[in-house]
Amino acid sequence: MSAFCSASEVRDIINLSTDDISDAEIDNLINLAQIQIAQELYSYHEDEEVEYIDDEKDNEIDGSNKTFYTRYWPIADSNHDGQVTTADIKVYKFDSEGNRTEVTVSSVDAERGKFVLAEAPTTDYTLKVTYWSKPPNITDNDLKLACILLTASLCYLKVQPQFLKHMDTLDVIRMPDAAEMYYNKYKELIHRLKSEAARKVKDTETVTMEDIKSLVPSRF
Repeated sequence: MSAFCSASEVRDIINLSTDDISDAEIDNLINLAQIQIAQELYSYHEDEEVEYIDDEKDNEIDGSNKTFYTRYWPIADSNHDGQVTTADIKVYKFDSEGNRTEVTVSSVDAERGKFVLAEAPTTDYTLKVTYWSKPPNITDNDLKLACILLTASLCYLKVQPQFLKHMDTLDVIRMPDAAEMYYNKYKELIHRLKSEAARKVKDTETVTMEDIKSLVPSRF
């Protein structure tokens, strides 16, 4: 998976030219947007003990098994490089005295919460895993729409610095109308996705790219 969205997709809904803001600048804002979205939607699991989940995911530590599973899945992209790899999960083994040693992860199946170790741990160790997960109901399209909306808002903030004012010792930001509109739409989408995640169901009414394109503002 690449970035949540692209500069061209953001340009589809903003009335800004390359003279106003370059694709490279939009790419930088996309990176910022991805971090914000992850912080709002993903869950952090630190030192989760690897133990029995079900008959398929028994997580048995027997000296020969190398395949284990996280309790929550899909595993999320924690370093925001646009893909889930072994860099997005940390696994540690603990001996009977509690001494901690990081072990090598050879592969990850993010959608199943599956990870394979380079060496099978022996029975005198326990395993713990640290990772981020995203709610299963959240799709790549949901992330794309959220990214487009938040990046669009950031674009208008960047190109309209006259809205940044200084009052005494406080920095007061009054958002441009377009920036505020896109940010409010972003927050509405995030709220819906969080509600769906809590209920573990998808709403029948979803936001589409056509809905977003209908919001394109006039020139400022």
